[in-house]
Amino acid sequence: MPTLPEVRSWNPASLSDAADRLTAADTAFTTETGRVSAKLVDLHHDWTGAAFDAARYRVATECAAAARVSTEVTELARALTDGSRRLHSVREVALAKVAAAESDGCRVGDDWSVSAGSGSTERDAVDAHRWAIGRAVDDLVREDGEVTRLVEDAAQQVRARGDQVGDGADLSRPAEEGAARLGREDGEALAAAAAHGDDAALSRIAEQLPAQVLTPSELTSLAAGDEVSTVPQSVRDYYTELYRAAGKDGVLALGDHLKAQEVAGNPGAGRALNSVANGLMLVSNEKVSSGRNPDGSLRSPGSYANLPANLRELVSTRTNGPDKNATTYPGTGQLADQTRFFEDTRRFGALAKEAEPGYLPGVELSREMTRQAASLGIPGGVSAFTGHPGFTVGTESVEQSMRDYLEVSGRNHEATTQLLTGHGSPDQPLDGGYSPVKTIAPLLRYDWSEDQGAPALFDWIGEHATPGPEVSVAQSEQAGSAATGLIRLITEGGVDGQIGTFESLMNLPDSDDRSLGSLNPALTQQVAGAVTPYLDAIAIAPDSEVTTHGFSRAEALGPNADIGAIRLATLMNTDPTASAAFNGAIVDRTNDYAGRFGELHGETSWDRNALGQASGRLLGYMEQGLRAEAYDGGLDDAAAEAKAAGSTKLAVEVATKIGVGVGGPLATPLDVASSFVQQGIEPEYAPLHKEAFAVDADGLAAQRAYRMLAAVTAKEPGLLESAFGGESHSWLQDGRLRAFDEIMTLDNRASQGSKLQSAAEELLDRAGLRFERFNDALDTSRGDLSGYTTDADHYRSRILRGER
Repeated sequence: MPTLPEVRSWNPASLSDAADRLTAADTAFTTETGRVSAKLVDLHHDWTGAAFDAARYRVATECAAAARVSTEVTELARALTDGSRRLHSVREVALAKVAAAESDGCRVGDDWSVSAGSGSTERDAVDAHRWAIGRAVDDLVREDGEVTRLVEDAAQQVRARGDQVGDGADLSRPAEEGAARLGREDGEALAAAAAHGDDAALSRIAEQLPAQVLTPSELTSLAAGDEVSTVPQSVRDYYTELYRAAGKDGVLALGDHLKAQEVAGNPGAGRALNSVANGLMLVSNEKVSSGRNPDGSLRSPGSYANLPANLRELVSTRTNGPDKNATTYPGTGQLADQTRFFEDTRRFGALAKEAEPGYLPGVELSREMTRQAASLGIPGGVSAFTGHPGFTVGTESVEQSMRDYLEVSGRNHEATTQLLTGHGSPDQPLDGGYSPVKTIAPLLRYDWSEDQGAPALFDWIGEHATPGPEVSVAQSEQAGSAATGLIRLITEGGVDGQIGTFESLMNLPDSDDRSLGSLNPALTQQVAGAVTPYLDAIAIAPDSEVTTHGFSRAEALGPNADIGAIRLATLMNTDPTASAAFNGAIVDRTNDYAGRFGELHGETSWDRNALGQASGRLLGYMEQGLRAEAYDGGLDDAAAEAKAAGSTKLAVEVATKIGVGVGGPLATPLDVASSFVQQGIEPEYAPLHKEAFAVDADGLAAQRAYRMLAAVTAKEPGLLESAFGGESHSWLQDGRLRAFDEIMTLDNRASQGSKLQSAAEELLDRAGLRFERFNDALDTSRGDLSGYTTDADHYRSRILRGER
């Protein structure tokens, strides 16, 4: 997106000036071609016969070709003139909105952000200007993209037609065929330039590359997993043939050259570099084409096969780890092949990540890049070194290539889902030997450097879990399927004496038996954010409470679902922040179930018992997971109990922070996880290193009682006034219950919690709602889970190894 200073510097009139120059040049061109034809007519008085007829035919052919060029030039001039008008309009509107905001005392940043100025600008005014500027910028970006594409497409047509003048070309061929031919010629020139180090040729080709521009609506469609059939065919054909003819070496040489030029301060090189990388994404994407067949299917959609064969060989040759498919590197079998392989892998990753946001690689390219990334970093027999054949390779030396590959491949959520579940699609099946254990598990076990943090692998799952204005049901279903595969993978037990994924993540063999959270806290937090939206489904809550789609509890947790759920909770507890997010979400969900129980008062419903049971399951999973993680860390019974108590207390505090009073919005599990994962836990809520805490059972019960009371009194507000003797009671504000956290801060928390629980039970009893109907079901379900971690040995046999 262009910045505000860049837009201020725009001169849309220059497009009209260019159109005028083009029109003048075209007029001169057509005049000259007309003179050639007229001159030939003059010669006919003295020249006859077969030679003259041949000359007349050739001149007629070239004049016809020139006329077609003139037509395309006219279209280009029209595109420039129209673009000048469109950009002038949206630029003026955007700058006018900025001026209006600044005149009201707002500050508008270079990135179009709007904030209050030094004066006392009203918040509503700031919000109004922010909305107005945002709309104007959206229009500006859309128009800029569409104008750029129209001009680039028209310019490509001119070049394709112009190349036909003078060579007696068949004029019946469409211009798109000429674009493919130009791409092939430029690709061959690239290959030659790469072989001979010809920077001048690389610069010449870079200057004539057409831009790869998708409109905002097309980018939105791609992000939603929809098909896009409106990419200009001439541009698409050009890049497809360019890559094929250039081969791996030509493509990488062009990328290196453009990057060097960009670093040197050439802005045009940066745009060309984006176009080259964008093109790699589009020609490989199976959901992108330039039209549809009569049956509605995409015509010649993108494909991994559109990339050069030796580039695909680079990406898909895996010589390390359980997913390896080769024992030698691409090449002639020389030692230099290994050096070239790792260097070219680095170069391709650096080029691919230059693709602009929203440009998605195809499913097959994405899968192959992810599988290669995993293969690159798998340790061999020596610590800190990979298991690649040939000379030793340090795991740190391949990390940047892994990151670059994953940054690109992670954009395609369909591909990630297939790799997590192990199920391809009919059009892009996975090979029979693939398993998530071979690819996803190594990425979880890799020791990512702390200064850069873990790559973003699973954030999108939680973000797409629940349908909404920005998330379709189809995206929610895909996220649910991905979450199913992720949970199944990380909670999987061993078979036939083999160590399962869960046990390996609790005691990583190549990392001094550290746990997942200890080795990769940021990645563990990503997993927490991905799985917490599915707590309702894991708890077997009533259907009315489940807002996600596509998730299968049976597939995710395995044949013994309780063990699977406890394993999931155990892994989340290996990192303090992930633990707070996950357990805080559990407490919040059980509070919501209590509130829902209260809302059902006086109504016919079969969900009351299920709400209590779901609460008990979640609390049982939380308690067993906390104890399991403590035992895995080598703590004795007393220390394990103390640590679990401290974490429970923190979870209660987290849920308190996200709970709100009646009438306000209730946080969803996704809200809970994203808030505490992204923002971190406030210092006063992170004393997990202190092992001496008393379990605040009253805090849990008080929150549930509060939610239930709030729900009932929302339907029967008179119940509060009669009980508290009017609105003057400290627990009330405007006749309604204050927020839970406000009530708890009025006095000692333990005392207030006990009072609140007692008062709620009494008031609910007056209203005819039996509090114990909820608590009895909760206690029974929670009690059924109490035997899984009675001591350390029990944990290791039942949870860690899954023994009977």
